[in-house]
Amino acid sequence: ELLSLKEQELVKAMDGSTIAARDLESLNEFSIQLTNDLEAYKKECASYRERILLKERDMSKMEQMLFDERKKVLSLESENEMLLNLADEKIVCAADSEKS
Repeated sequence: ELLSLKEQELVKAMDGSTIAARDLESLNEFSIQLTNDLEAYKKECASYRERILLKERDMSKMEQMLFDERKKVLSLESENEMLLNLADEKIVCAADSEKS
């Protein structure tokens, strides 16, 4: 009966060193747990990345809204300035026509 490669390695380890089968099993369990922890960490990182991207999109939308509102404010300020100048001119014209 042929042994699998893993079984052959286990036999070699048992023959050529002081590593006991229970130590190998413990090491194997540790390796599995480490692999599981790594996968969980990768998923957590992906989740964080997704949340960061969503926050960045929200910030971008908010910045665009602020930019649009600032353009409106500047336009209204400009229009207000023109109306004030026009009102000043009318007042000056009215005062000049009263003097005449």
